[in-house]
Amino acid sequence: MRLAVVFRLAARQEFDAASAWYEECRRGRGAHFAAAVRQVLERARTQPDFYGQVYEDIRQAIVPGYRYCVYYRAEPNQLVVLAVFHAAPDPIVWQARV
Repeated sequence: MRLAVVFRLAARQEFDAASAWYEECRRGRGAHFAAAVRQVLERARTQPDFYGQVYEDIRQAIVPGYRYCVYYRAEPNQLVVLAVFHAAPDPIVWQARV
């Protein structure tokens, strides 16, 4: 099973902003960050239950090598990305999107 990946608007904006920040402030690592997030999403779309549940039906996937997590919900035909969130901020921000 391979689910389609659908980003909520806020999650897409977070992903784009983080990629741009890594590109600008971390010596061109934006592409590496984006690839790490895509790798997490690839595993989640083929094995939606691989990552642990952290809030109701929401799962958290830690992005290896970065202080970011991807929060998603698996639905029948798609994987909905709710947040691409830095690990330090208050989780209530992404939880409000549920």
